[in-house]
Amino acid sequence: MASPAYLTAVPGNASSGSFADTKAIEVTQLMGNPTNFYAARHSAYNSLMSTPYRLTLRTSSGNVTIPQLNDFATSLTLNGRDTKIHVSDYDLGGINLIYSSAEIFTW
Repeated sequence: MASPAYLTAVPGNASSGSFADTKAIEVTQLMGNPTNFYAARHSAYNSLMSTPYRLTLRTSSGNVTIPQLNDFATSLTLNGRDTKIHVSDYDLGGINLIYSSAEIFTW
């Protein structure tokens, strides 16, 4: 694993509708200091749907909704039984990455 911050993050309760804009997506926040991870997956574990969603993350700069484009047609997409992990306040060698929807566990 390429992200040591994940090793010290503490999982919160899974939530439908708290972080994602659809109840079809369930999100678990893994709280760290200061990094937070958000694991997004379908609420129905056996879903094979392709589901668009927007996500609101807690950051040191306040809440941020991603994607940031002010276009209602723009969204993140979760396919089938996949899980996506988003991150906020990630330390990149002394630089604070406010958020990322890209995979950070691998280089």
